[in-house]
Amino acid sequence: MRQSLILLGVALAFLTFVESGVLRNHEFEKWTSASGNENAPPPPKYKMLRYAKKAVNEPENRKMSCFFCTFAVDGVQALIAQNSTDDEVAAFLVNLCDLFDVEQPHVCKNIIYAFKDEVVFVLERSVFTPEEICGAFIANCGHSDKPLTHMWNITIPGGKPPIRPWPKIPDNKPTFKVLHLSDIHIDHQYVVGTEAYCQLDSALGTYAMCCRDYSQDSAGKPTNLKDKPIYVPAGPWGMPYLCDLPYQTFDSAMRHISKTFKDLDYIIITGDFEAHDSWDYTEDLTRENMNNMTNVFLEYFPNVPVYVSIGNHEGVPQDAMAPHTMPEYDQRGPQWLYKIMSDMWSHWIPKEALDTVQYRASYAVYPKPGLKLISLNTIYCSEFNL
Repeated sequence: MRQSLILLGVALAFLTFVESGVLRNHEFEKWTSASGNENAPPPPKYKMLRYAKKAVNEPENRKMSCFFCTFAVDGVQALIAQNSTDDEVAAFLVNLCDLFDVEQPHVCKNIIYAFKDEVVFVLERSVFTPEEICGAFIANCGHSDKPLTHMWNITIPGGKPPIRPWPKIPDNKPTFKVLHLSDIHIDHQYVVGTEAYCQLDSALGTYAMCCRDYSQDSAGKPTNLKDKPIYVPAGPWGMPYLCDLPYQTFDSAMRHISKTFKDLDYIIITGDFEAHDSWDYTEDLTRENMNNMTNVFLEYFPNVPVYVSIGNHEGVPQDAMAPHTMPEYDQRGPQWLYKIMSDMWSHWIPKEALDTVQYRASYAVYPKPGLKLISLNTIYCSEFNL
């Protein structure tokens, strides 16, 4: 347990913060406005990338990331030497998060405690040094063999057949019309008029979720943002910043598509319905959101099959998809989530496919004769699936 808590510091400071999107602030390219304002947000045409590990390893960010990582590990080691409890270590990490203004106070607390039990359970069965942890996620930080980024040498067998050009479909052949939706990420806490460029409110520029009302904390008390001027107001239909999708935009889009394209053969949804606020994920909230999504498709597309695959944000905690071989699977496994999916998807897929959904959130169906559609739970392969 003591050794695992060393790793808990980094797991909470990097695995959770990085993967949940807290360090996504560096997705914005540096931009100076025509008036010379170096803090101006970039124009909407600038694409936002959601790869926090890349941001962490950018040269200008690497030193700060390495300092934060090693500082967290050193602090946890000192607490362990004093025989501190798990909760005392977690409290230290919460205070560290608040001190560096990494995130909103309730985010610092909730994300650490949300992942604490899972991380401790896994890491008390693992043996990694602090150098291996920091070096695995941050280039030139410590000494690590980078176990998560090793390149494997794979011998590819010979005899590869020649590449054939893609066949041209004759004009008289029937075609399918398919709607593909992915990474919807609906934010039910989106508030019009709030700050869309909230990274400006963070000392490290690391606030993850903008377009929300942060003028009060979870207890209803005013925060230091209550009277702060709004730099980029959130619009009614969404913003090209670190904001998720307003529900009204999703609902309006589905209504428009249903009226405009009445000849859809089927719909594919490739996961991630939840907002990026993984620190607030609960089983009840996930169930409510999935039920809401199902009802929207049943309302607007009552006669169109919908084939869904699971996303990493459906896990509670995020990315948590334990295999059946894991000890204590009955207590820690995601079978509750698979049952919800089976219930929701039963409107569109046959009974025999639902059996595999309840087992591993994967299935195969035949939308049309001769066409097989396979939905895989790829979260099993995610490096963030602790």
